[in-house]
Amino acid sequence: VKAVTAGENPYVAILGAAAAGAIGALLFGFFALTLNSNQVATGLALTIFGTGVSSLIGQRFTGRIVLPFGSPFPPALSKDPFWQVFFG
Repeated sequence: VKAVTAGENPYVAILGAAAAGAIGALLFGFFALTLNSNQVATGLALTIFGTGVSSLIGQRFTGRIVLPFGSPFPPALSKDPFWQVFFG
């Protein structure tokens, strides 16, 4: 969150989101496998919890303009006729 609000590299925010997803998956695995809880109930509870937490954290970002990402592909490959199919 700090990486995006400070105007730093937005790819750091993507890594933070991936880390948050991994933590959610670890929580689900712990509850479902170690504590033998119901997988459907655990998944529903974590989904509701995640929605609430993201709403709480995301309130201060409502209405802000997000700058788009630049192209992750090399400009030289986007001009080549063959690689333009992939990097166009």
